[in-house]
Amino acid sequence: MSELSVPAVDVTGGEVRCPQCERGFLAANPAGGREMRCDTCSSSYPVTDGVVDLLPGTSMRRSLAQMSMEAEPIVRIYESRLWRRGPHVAFALGISFQHEQELIVRAAELKGAETILDLACGPGIYARPFAREVRAGHVVGLDLSLPMLRYASRRAREEGLRNLLLVHATALSLPFAPEHFDLVNCCGALHLFPDVQRALSEVHRVLKPGRALHPGRVPPIRWESRHASRQGAPPAL
Repeated sequence: MSELSVPAVDVTGGEVRCPQCERGFLAANPAGGREMRCDTCSSSYPVTDGVVDLLPGTSMRRSLAQMSMEAEPIVRIYESRLWRRGPHVAFALGISFQHEQELIVRAAELKGAETILDLACGPGIYARPFAREVRAGHVVGLDLSLPMLRYASRRAREEGLRNLLLVHATALSLPFAPEHFDLVNCCGALHLFPDVQRALSEVHRVLKPGRALHPGRVPPIRWESRHASRQGAPPAL
């Protein structure tokens, strides 16, 4: 069995809800780590390179921007100096990649034991820093791009993160129980969702009462991010 055939964290405690029956929760198949099985209807879902795949073989309508995020060349360079870590991106946004990550984590005011959903997590550029901060809790990264999730899984294992679960699913039907998360983070992705209101309704459903959604947006001009970073506020990403 490949080392990456199982998720990075134990999800046998009822983390992911079965999208088929919407009543049961997924648990590791005792026969092997290559699939998760619903404890109610027995539907099974493959685990691919450490990612729980709730959309196996599903063809969903995607925008051009969403399709680009599934292209292997894009996945390979996304976190490199050719893109997100590059000086040209830092200049455009008015903030360095490292400072951006630090501010987003700091803005969450974490205590260390939270359960966090990073919605549209991509390659895990925020999910992984969150996981490092909540060693007594854990993070779920959810995305529509399986290649991005595989990259995130590989990086999480390289960084020794055992509290990050990665799920291939849609933001329009979040596979989690109501009032499950302490925080939902979503940076630079809301504009990609085909039905933003439905996605926000799902976020509201899975958030615990009184807890927060941390959205992000790309600033139209650089001085907004620079001013925010000087004030110690989260960047507008």
